[in-house]
Parts: sequence; C-alpha cells; structure tokens
Amino acid sequence: MSRSYSVTVFASITLAIILSGTSVSAADQPLKYAVKPEQVVPYQVTIVADTPSETQTMKGVITFRGVSAESDRFTVKYFGGLGKTTKAKGQSSGGRFGGRGPGGPPRGPRGPGAIFGQTAMRGLTQTSNELVVANDGKVLSMTGDSQLPFVLGNLSLMVFEPLGDGTQKSWKTENGITITEKDSSGPPFGPRGFRGSPFGEGDETSTGGSESTTYNVQQDDGKLVTIKRSYQLSSPAPTGKDTGYSLIGDGNIVFNRELNALDSAAYKLDFTIGSGNSTVKIPVSVELTRMTDEAYAAHVKEREEMIAKSQARSEESKSGVPYARARRKEILEHLKSDDKTVVMKELQDIWISNKREMHKDDADIVARFGELNTHADIGIRHLAGQLHKRFAVEAVAAKDSDKTMPKDDNPFKTVDPAASLKGMRTWTDATGKFKIEAEFVELKDKTVFLKQKDGKDLEIELSALSKADQELIEKGKK
Repeated sequence: MSRSYSVTVFASITLAIILSGTSVSAADQPLKYAVKPEQVVPYQVTIVADTPSETQTMKGVITFRGVSAESDRFTVKYFGGLGKTTKAKGQSSGGRFGGRGPGGPPRGPRGPGAIFGQTAMRGLTQTSNELVVANDGKVLSMTGDSQLPFVLGNLSLMVFEPLGDGTQKSWKTENGITITEKDSSGPPFGPRGFRGSPFGEGDETSTGGSESTTYNVQQDDGKLVTIKRSYQLSSPAPTGKDTGYSLIGDGNIVFNRELNALDSAAYKLDFTIGSGNSTVKIPVSVELTRMTDEAYAAHVKEREEMIAKSQARSEESKSGVPYARARRKEILEHLKSDDKTVVMKELQDIWISNKREMHKDDADIVARFGELNTHADIGIRHLAGQLHKRFAVEAVAAKDSDKTMPKDDNPFKTVDPAASLKGMRTWTDATGKFKIEAEFVELKDKTVFLKQKDGKDLEIELSALSKADQELIEKGKK
C-alpha cells in the first residue's frame, strides 16, 4: 500500500512591507518579466538532494523561447530536462514520505513528485511545456508538465518568482494549504496536475498547514537586483500516528532588469518529515544560472556533436559495418585499460548495441574479447566470453578471403619464410575462427601492420594471431 500526498492552496496574500522611495532612478523602475517572440533564454540547472541512502545530482540545460507577448503577459515554449547521477551511501534507514514541494508561493501546476525519486519524472527527461506568464511572475496557465522528484514541482516554473507590484523593497506571500494523503495501490508519490487534482481511489486523510515566502531586496545596481528569498512550510501531524512536515530554507535570487528575466538563483532547504517516532531530513540545494550567448552556443554545438556521434554509432551497430578508424582505436584502448570499470563499460556498450556481426576490419577487437576470457574480474570474463562467442561464430570473415591457395606440386620444395610473407595471404586469429586476407607490411613493437585488398591499413597485435602466423612472421623477419 503506497501513500500519495497532494496540496491544496486555499488562500494567497501578498503584503508590501517596505515601499521604495520617491526619487526616479533605474532602481525605482518596476521589476517585470518579459520575453519577446523568438527570444531564447537558456539556463543551467543543478539540483542536489542528500537522501538517507544516496546523494542525487540532477543537472541540465533548460530553454525558454518566446511565442507571443501582450501588454501584461507573454507566452513561452519551454524545452529541456535534467540528467540524474547517484552516489550511494552506507546502509541507513528511511521511510516513504510525501509532501509539498519547496519553492514558496503557488506557481501554477505543481505535484508532490517522489520524495526519494521512486517514480519517473518528466523533469528528468527531455520534454516541452507551454506557459502563459504575467509580467509580475505569476503563471497563468501551463500545458504539459516537467515534474521533478523531491516535491520540487515543475522544472519549467523554477525561473518565475512573484515580484509583488515590482517597486517594493520587501514583500511577502502567505498561503493556507491542505495536504491530502491517500492510500492507493498505484505508484507511490506519483505526480499530479493542477493543485487539488485527485489521486484516484483510496482512503483519504487531510491535514492543514501554512506556507510563506519573504522577499527582501539586498542590492540593486540598476541592472541586477539581488533578492533574499526565505521560505517556510509547516504542517504538523494532527496525531502521533499521522505524518507531519516542515520545509525551511533561504537563499538569493538575482533579477536582470535589462533582460526582464531571472539571472540566477541559489537556495538551500531542509525538508523534514516525521511519522510516529521516525524523522527524516532531506537537505536539497538548487542552483540556476542564465547562460551567456557564448555558453549556450557551445552547449548547442556539443549537443549536435553528441547526436552526430550517436547516429554514427547507430550506423556502426549494423551487422557487417566496420567501426571507423578512430572508434576502433578508442575501443581497443578501453578494452586494454587497467581500469576494469572502463573495460566493462566498453563491453556493455558493444553488447547493448545489438551488433550481431563484426566486420573483417575489426578482427583485432574480436581477438581482444578472447584475451579478456582470462581477466581477473568475473563480470568482464563472462561478458567478454559472450561477445567473443557471438562474433567469432557469426563474424563476417573475409567473404572473398577464404579462397583455396594453389597447391604446390613439389612437396620437397624448400620454402623461404620471408617469401611467404610477400603478397596477399590469409591470416587467422588465435581462435582459428576469424580470418582475413591481407598483405604483410611490417612488424613493429609486437604490432603487425597489414594492408587489405581495398588498400585499408590494419593493425593487429602479434599475440592476437594464430600460433602458425606468429611463427611465420618471426621466422620471416630473421
């Protein structure tokens, strides 16, 4: 039986605490959001959550492209997502808890998400949303979602903070909330849509609470406005058998007057969940930085290169297609690495590529699989053995190279080893199952250099060849 939690906000009050002065300056101009049609505003986002069992780091780039603009609002298209890495800790106890996400006042559709990230979140994949945002930072509507774990809400909404009337030095938002806990047989802590949306069948328990966010302008140089942001949520457990929540944290946001957009944000929160005698605290840090044009251009270029590389690898995974020379060299370097994690990663990459046949140009890779059959690591031995079996049996051995060599009619003729190395001949790997037709060029530092029929150069370690071929080379070079 899993528990899911939703939050309903039933009151929202914005209070001006200190008004700005009467002099007219850039610092007195109202703060407001604005994105022009076709304007692109990119951000680099890093979120770190320190759970009892592991540290999760979520990083990525998100972008907002202007669609349309009116006098008091604008529409933007969001695209992006975060990649997640984890670092496990020692064994520790912890429970499944749910609650309201940090982030201050209600900002449109928000969901509790997974406290410990059990369910798939669209904020951790590449996805798109469309937002209609008022100039004061309020999200008026949203299509799609980009939910994050740890009740952080939608990734696409993180760059929009309420600005009050845009002229205040300090303002505060207060909200009454209802946290609804439901038992269900569905996935725990699943995402929801707009606040107050149902979670489906199941018993329901509701508890009240409140949240508030205070904003205080710390510095205003006419372009960048630094604002301290303090957030607090409290939802005490009605009884000792219920679950209570608190979320407290602060940090700074920096608003860019010239761009009419958030320039950066950095804050830390402690999310504390208590149930009975158990209490879990999850520190969460959020950092968000607007990217410069140069940084974003470099990101786009890197992403295009990654896509091109992925497409090339997809092409290489097709049966009978040889690896590019640089990729072949990279594979061999990885398979010969002293770092077993590097070796295993390369073996796994080749395995999941579902490549069913290895081209004759890649005989040295197949030979290396065979050599790894004696590796100290049992996992490497097993996977390398499976790959060697797959490719040694189904390899595209030289289709034109297994031609029968002319028989020598004189059985008493003395063979010159050096002469046997001249011209095209069939070379065999150490297993005897993989053959290739090529001409011997030279032996250098235990590496055999061959030239194939099509003129391509091939490098194979001497030890990867059959014993007969090794002896022939050694004798021929004396």
